[in-house]
Amino acid sequence: MIKVSSSGPIAFAGLSQEVARRLREQILSGQLGDGARIVERDVAQDMGLSRGPIRDALRQLEHEGLITWLPRRGARVASITRDDAEEFFALRAAVEPVAAEFFLKRKAPDMFVPFDDCLERLQRAADAEDWPEATRVHMEFHSLVYTLCGRRRLERVWESLSVPVLQTFRLHRPLVDTIGDLPRMHALILDAMKQGPLATAKKVVRQHALEYEDDVLKALSAPFALQESDAG
Repeated sequence: MIKVSSSGPIAFAGLSQEVARRLREQILSGQLGDGARIVERDVAQDMGLSRGPIRDALRQLEHEGLITWLPRRGARVASITRDDAEEFFALRAAVEPVAAEFFLKRKAPDMFVPFDDCLERLQRAADAEDWPEATRVHMEFHSLVYTLCGRRRLERVWESLSVPVLQTFRLHRPLVDTIGDLPRMHALILDAMKQGPLATAKKVVRQHALEYEDDVLKALSAPFALQESDAG
């Protein structure tokens, strides 16, 4: 079993949210790998808390799709199969350019301001080598394409894709040469959307969605052992 690192006890309000944040960070960083067991009792002891906030945090992470509950075996980091990833890449590559097209056709005043703000925060996170913050802002950048396109169905599509985005980002993160690549890649997307033409912008969005497909699918095809223990 992988030991969950607590970074010390938590002594302020919003306990379950903070527990969820710390566990989410460890899952997305790969510190807690696919199938790793998370034991309520051990996390509570490590963080100096009762089991109530831990249980609430695990429910939140389950809702986000980052953990699963197995009968008589407790909470484990959710795994993604090769078929899952292949389907997700195909869906995102098909749908995200459509969302970008609807967004660009709106031609609303200051339409790129939220993207500019995201990119600035992504650069600051990269400069600080803050992977958790970079992950959060990276997710926000892509969510804007869907939530600002003015189409409710596409917003709902993002709701179904956001968890797979997190899962595959966790898998392809080791393939990113440096954290500084993240703001550079997203600056290219934003420039393409600003400069056009539309066909080029959609092509860049699609290419980005498929950036690490081959490497992720290859990694998921390789045999691996779940990091787990039935103790506790």
